[in-house]
Amino acid sequence: MTSIKRCIENDIPTLIELVRASYLAHYTHLWRDGGERYLAEALHPERLRGEMATAGAEFYGIRVEGKIRGMLKLNVHQHWPTSGVESAAELERIYLHPQVKGKGLGRCLLHYAEQRARQLGKEAIWLKVVDSSPALGFYQKFGYQAIDRTQLDFELVHPAYQKMYILEKRWEE
Repeated sequence: MTSIKRCIENDIPTLIELVRASYLAHYTHLWRDGGERYLAEALHPERLRGEMATAGAEFYGIRVEGKIRGMLKLNVHQHWPTSGVESAAELERIYLHPQVKGKGLGRCLLHYAEQRARQLGKEAIWLKVVDSSPALGFYQKFGYQAIDRTQLDFELVHPAYQKMYILEKRWEE
């Protein structure tokens, strides 16, 4: 049985383990240090507690047989300045454990984030993706369109991976 539920503080150790496994399987090539410094900072329990306590930040886990196998972070009060949409949500993070890749859980999480944004009355949802990432095609398949470009501002990211697209999906009325 698969379900998506809001994450709570007690889920932080599981989220750390999940994101680390996903990141190490898919993103270490972006970094000169294999992403270790980024992971140490981004996955620090106190930082995650602070993010969870931030107004407008929502963490959700997709559970398979009761175990969290994927997660997303939605910032419900964030619009991209050049999009022309004032009321949007940012899909800041979406991670799946490598063992469940290809089982449709990413699609479920993406649709859930969209549904949640609509439920909150948002006009659109947007995200950042590295321009060379295989995830770009995944998002485009579900109607996300490039509306802008930006760059990662982390000194340890290889220059070839610093360029990012801002993708947005607006609801069709």
